Amino acid sequence: MIGIAHIVNPVKVDENNELFYQQPITYESMRRAKRDNVELWTTGYEEDPIIEGFQQAPGLTRSTLDTEYKPKRKLPYLKDILDNLYAASKADIFIQTNIDIGLMPHFYDAVMWMLDHGCDALIINRRTVPEYYNKVEDLPLLYSSYGKPHNGYDCFVFRREIYPKFELGEICMGTPWSESTITSNLIAYSRTCHVLKDAHLTFHTGNSLTWRNYIDYRKHNSEQFGKVAKKLMPQIAHSSIIHWLLWKLSKELQPDYLDDCHDVIKSLNTSKLMEYQSNMVSQ
Repeated sequence: MIGIAHIVNPVKVDENNELFYQQPITYESMRRAKRDNVELWTTGYEEDPIIEGFQQAPGLTRSTLDTEYKPKRKLPYLKDILDNLYAASKADIFIQTNIDIGLMPHFYDAVMWMLDHGCDALIINRRTVPEYYNKVEDLPLLYSSYGKPHNGYDCFVFRREIYPKFELGEICMGTPWSESTITSNLIAYSRTCHVLKDAHLTFHTGNSLTWRNYIDYRKHNSEQFGKVAKKLMPQIAHSSIIHWLLWKLSKELQPDYLDDCHDVIKSLNTSKLMEYQSNMVSQ
């Protein structure tokens, strides 16, 4: 049976942070969904919690505290998280999800079904469920709530064997555009990559949009995406998923963004971006 290794990044927070109640829900949903062929992994900083039922990958050492971005935040880099999983596990399939993403009980069964039926990589969009379900004891109701679809990418499934090829840049977690470079690599190096936009497989409680307050980090990730996309463009320019990400980038592009961001927008056929924008407006 194909082995699966799934990693998350626990964070030490106080009770005023929404992750204070979201993380326990995530951990328990992963434990309940676990199958015999699934390894659950964490990686974190020295002060971050140890989670029962999860194996510990090597710890994190770098963070965005070393930057001049404001406000000061200790955020890890996606590459470090995945490097630690690669060092810790020999499983055939890797999964990375954000720490606020819960799993439905049938999550791993569905992933295995997709892999068995020719899918090489997956991006699974979450569903947003009401924030008043905020305790582990609420899981039966969280499972029962169908919620609403969300466009954000926060769950990635791919084969371990392609990971050494990845170009992830210095994307940091906990802020917008963290999904951009891993998505680009899945398109570039997987034989088939599917986005499950409306599947009832993962969930997120509430939609507070607190990320809007962190402009420096958003710009950093946008610029990292521009660098990686420019390098991978010959392999990814055909993808409608990439067209969507570039369309989003074009909407927030500023003159002071790195040249890579401007170049990658120009490199894609302008008519494709206009066609995509037209489709978005008509939906």
